[in-house]
Amino acid sequence: MSKLIREHRTSRKTIALTFDDGPDPLYTPAILDVLKAAGATASFFVLGEKLEHYPELARRIAREGHDLGNHTYSHPDLARVEAERLDEELIKTDRLIGQITGKKPCLFRPPYLSSNRQVTDSAQKLGYLTIMASVDTKDYKRPATKNIVHTALSKMSRGSIILMHDSGGDRRQTVKAVEILMGKLGHRRYTCVSVSRLLQLPLS
Repeated sequence: MSKLIREHRTSRKTIALTFDDGPDPLYTPAILDVLKAAGATASFFVLGEKLEHYPELARRIAREGHDLGNHTYSHPDLARVEAERLDEELIKTDRLIGQITGKKPCLFRPPYLSSNRQVTDSAQKLGYLTIMASVDTKDYKRPATKNIVHTALSKMSRGSIILMHDSGGDRRQTVKAVEILMGKLGHRRYTCVSVSRLLQLPLS
């Protein structure tokens, strides 16, 4: 398997929803509630500095069957930092996830989807797959709920990895978009799963 993944070729009508920059005390629980009601799983790429404030949300994410992925400690552009800082950003969050959940994370996403060979090599040495995205909803721009939904549905295909955000600003549009997407994906007979399930990774 490639160490950098943007999507997964599959014959199954399956996509992965992913959320960056959390956990957030308001929007992460709201998204988790929507996913739970729909019987769906997703992947949450979390920041170490947020984990220190909201460890209970990380435990809930893991307990409800979602992925907890490493999104660095403080959200720097890793393609612009020195190797020592890069390793520090990954290792600090890796340890926090392990301490909070008792599990070693295996998925990593660089902030801003900004990567280079040094980034992917460093992540691989720490046991990570680097997960990018094939569909960026650009929900961080708050383009209106209907536009977030339209971008996701119009650009997705079987095996797509869809990027959204559960923190970093006002995410009410994202929460509503996820709710709408759950219904529309069901009508299209698509299943929403975590990245680890999409890739059929062994459970740790």
